[in-house]
Amino acid sequence: MKPLKLTMQNFLSYQGHHEIDFDGLELFGIVGPTGGGKSALLDAMMYALYGCTPRVSRMGQGSLVFDSRDVTGMAVKLEFEVAGRRYAAARRYEKRRSGGATEARLEEWNGDRFVSLSENRTADTNKAIEKVVGLDFDSFTRAVVLPQGRFDELLKSPASKRRELLGFLVGLDHVGRMAEVAGKRKGRLDAEHRATLNVLDEEYAGVTSDAVQEWRRDAERAEDEAARLEGVRAQLAERQAVLSELANLHEERRKAAVDARSLEDARTSVEEGLARARRARSVASLLPLLELRDAADTRRASAASALAQRERELAAARAAVEEARGVREAAELALRDVPALEERWQALREAEAKLATLRRHGGTPSLSHARPRTWDEDALVAMKAQAAKLDALDAEAKLVATEERELAAFELRMKLRGENLAALEVNLSKVTALGKEIGAACEVAVAALEDARRRAGALSLRGHLHVGEPCPLCEQTVKVLPSSSASDVTALEVEAKRLTEERQSLREKFAETRARLTAEKDSLTRDRSDFERRREDVAKRRGTVEAARTILDANAKDEVTRLLAGLAAQLRDLGEDPSRGAHAVKADIEGRRNRMEKARGDEARAAAKLASATTAHENAERDAAEREEERARTSAAVESALSSLGFSEAEARRAALPEVQVRRLEDEHRVWQGRRERVEGALAELDEKLAGRTFDPQEYEQVKAAARSTEAALVAARKEVGAASQRARDGEVKLARKAEFERKAKALSLELDTWAELATALRANEFPQFLLAEIEEELLERAGTLLSQLTDGRYELRLESGEYSVQDAWNGGEIRSVRTLSGGETFLASLSLAVALSDYLAGNAILGALFLDEGFGTLDPQVLDAVANIIEQQQTGGRVVGIITHVESLSERLPARILVSKSVTGSRAMRLDAALA
Repeated sequence: MKPLKLTMQNFLSYQGHHEIDFDGLELFGIVGPTGGGKSALLDAMMYALYGCTPRVSRMGQGSLVFDSRDVTGMAVKLEFEVAGRRYAAARRYEKRRSGGATEARLEEWNGDRFVSLSENRTADTNKAIEKVVGLDFDSFTRAVVLPQGRFDELLKSPASKRRELLGFLVGLDHVGRMAEVAGKRKGRLDAEHRATLNVLDEEYAGVTSDAVQEWRRDAERAEDEAARLEGVRAQLAERQAVLSELANLHEERRKAAVDARSLEDARTSVEEGLARARRARSVASLLPLLELRDAADTRRASAASALAQRERELAAARAAVEEARGVREAAELALRDVPALEERWQALREAEAKLATLRRHGGTPSLSHARPRTWDEDALVAMKAQAAKLDALDAEAKLVATEERELAAFELRMKLRGENLAALEVNLSKVTALGKEIGAACEVAVAALEDARRRAGALSLRGHLHVGEPCPLCEQTVKVLPSSSASDVTALEVEAKRLTEERQSLREKFAETRARLTAEKDSLTRDRSDFERRREDVAKRRGTVEAARTILDANAKDEVTRLLAGLAAQLRDLGEDPSRGAHAVKADIEGRRNRMEKARGDEARAAAKLASATTAHENAERDAAEREEERARTSAAVESALSSLGFSEAEARRAALPEVQVRRLEDEHRVWQGRRERVEGALAELDEKLAGRTFDPQEYEQVKAAARSTEAALVAARKEVGAASQRARDGEVKLARKAEFERKAKALSLELDTWAELATALRANEFPQFLLAEIEEELLERAGTLLSQLTDGRYELRLESGEYSVQDAWNGGEIRSVRTLSGGETFLASLSLAVALSDYLAGNAILGALFLDEGFGTLDPQVLDAVANIIEQQQTGGRVVGIITHVESLSERLPARILVSKSVTGSRAMRLDAALA
């Protein structure tokens, strides 16, 4: 992976938009003060590729946003090259109330533009980037960004500590995870094995073949006992059935005897009821005749009552006819006055119209005048028109008089304003003269102040002047020294300031007075012109009013009153309110006509009611006669029937019963007779069945008790059969399961042994130590080659007695500890290890970039050159190498630099190539 361009927006200490172009860079330095933002550039690259940094996980992306209240998100984009193909990885993060929103994408350059290689889902993008780069996050941070301090520690640490550091740097922590997985797997298998053994001990300890055979024999014995009890139960059931039959027959014989006695007790009552029914049957033919006679009596009484009512109604109808005839005659008499009333109603309607006219012209019925005129509406209209004109002339005359008074007052005010204007002109002249006087005095005071200041300046140099020597200012020869007396500069400054302020005040007063004078002159000129115009207009209006008065009748208003008084006098003869009078007369006329029409209708209806009452009375008389004849016929029939039966009417009524009751008494006798016959037959049949046999209740109860106990014993025996059979079946199943658990326990024991052996090997570091030994041997070989190049063939790395040593070729091949190396030599050795590890982690492939962090400040110039040569050799192998440092001496030796600076607005990064640096 070779970086080409980095774009940042509000990332860590970089506020706003920043771009860094790596294109063309091979060996360069990232230079700047501590805390300036150098490491933030590497963090930005790693965030663009993997969505996290060594210090911030993917869950804490919000802490990567520039710390400002106005910034709510950040974005990073890295364009890079892998195997000659150009890619772009971009990520964006936005803060939200509910958390953070992230967006990630991977794109590839197709020669014209970038095209997407993944969807916006972050997980898919992460997998695609790791596939393109060929390294996961941990491998990238180990192989591309070399942590120098850890390699120095690796170089000098004891064997155990060195192996721990080396395991961290090459990522062998996964072996520890393997040991942890193996331990957990062993623990689970051990727990499962113990649980299986516990189940065998607790649930299947007593499950054997012998036990199962014994359970089968128990089931057979239980079945034999159940069969015996079933035979006993059958014998007891047969005897219980015989005894139960005898008990039932004896109980039925007892109940039948009770019924026979009850029927015999009811014999008298039933036979008396039958006799009553027979008597009722004998008088049944008389009852209809009695009912007919009673009904005839009722109808005769009703007909007599109806006849009396019709007679009263007939008398009332005759009286109503006479009354209606009198009302009609009175109404005819009142109707004769209607023509006169109609004439008065017409006159009142005309008076109503005249009253409306009177009121429309402003008069009232009570209006009067000493000399009223005959009513003439045309004359009234003409006189009102002249009166209105006179009113208008009076109003205009008042307005003209008001205008004349206002003009006189306005003329007086203009005279006073002219006097004030003359006073302003005089005041302006005074201010002008005083201003000129103060101005002259001010100029004199300012000149005196300037002269005093010059003298005071020269006097300050008097101590530096000497006769015959050049002046330090003008360089001319001093002939005479200036006088040592000095003016009072402060007093002159106060006086000059006072006069200047007074002159400025007079200037402001002059300008204000002149502006007032000019404005007042213009206003007075306009007002005088307006006054003349208004005075001419008022004079014209006064002439017009006087001329109009000469052609109008001055008595027009009085003539209007005389005409209206004449009309009011006409109306007063017909009353104060003609409208109300007309309504009253109209109502009287309509009332007389309505009463006449009503009287005629009432008379006709009374006559109709009289005719109807007469007809009803005649019908009632005929009906009363018919009812009397019917009563006589029914009475004769009743007397004839009583005589033939030999009953009196009272006896016949007492013997009579309703048909329903008669039938009920006959049915009761018939039912009693049938029951008596059935009971007698049942007693005979039961005596025949018993055939003299007796029933022993005590024996019956003993047999039932024995049957119940036998049944209970049989139920218990059957349950025992089921339980014993189930125990046998369960035993067979458990025996089979026990065999399965035994096989499982054996398999678990074998698997447990395998995982226990693996966990022991991993936990004892046997496998990790083997891997580290192989890796360490390869690293020392590579690092020794690089160290030899850096030291002109002097040093090579060796592993002696578990410790790192160097072989000193310049000292006869002496082998000594790396702790004897100087600071610069130690750095070269740790740098060799770092570069060798980078090659190892890359899988012997060429990495596109390598970043070295600090450690160069302890090198002398000669060694620094050697380091640069080694780095350049790494570069020629196809890598871009970045040196992160704040050492100026190192950064100046590099062909290009990225300068990082920091201010209150955030960090900034700028690329400087060799020509600019």
